[in-house]
Amino acid sequence: MRKGQERFEIYLPCCNAVEFAENGAVSYSLLAGSETIMLIEEDDDFRESLTVMLEIFGYKIISCYNDEDAVLKFMELGDAVDIVVANIGSFKSDVETTLANMRSVNVSIGFLFLVESEYNGLAEISFFDAIIKKPFDIDEIVSRIRTVLDGSKVKDLN
Repeated sequence: MRKGQERFEIYLPCCNAVEFAENGAVSYSLLAGSETIMLIEEDDDFRESLTVMLEIFGYKIISCYNDEDAVLKFMELGDAVDIVVANIGSFKSDVETTLANMRSVNVSIGFLFLVESEYNGLAEISFFDAIIKKPFDIDEIVSRIRTVLDGSKVKDLN
């Protein structure tokens, strides 16, 4: 590089679930969907990034910064929400009560928790369908979302 020139690199997430056909058209795998996801995440940057990535797969996102924000939006849109994807650390109130209230409005709703790798408090919570430890890649979370939406319960901590 010559003096006075600057270089910057942009790193984009790798996503095996989106493939490009020979004609340049995007061909989505079975991970894509059209369902509505309520995303509860207190970290603005992470929430916005995850929202954009999930929208690429065709999902509609209702973005919430904590459980109190989520409950207000859920009371308006409860039947429209197919799955709640929530950072367990974003809850200010009792997780079990919040989830029970949501499920009383929409009995078929799924719950996927995002947890920090050192989190070990899920033993007392029975209202979740799957969990995923941070950090994760987009293929992992979309696969878990698809699994919950398709009706399988996956309570492991991969």
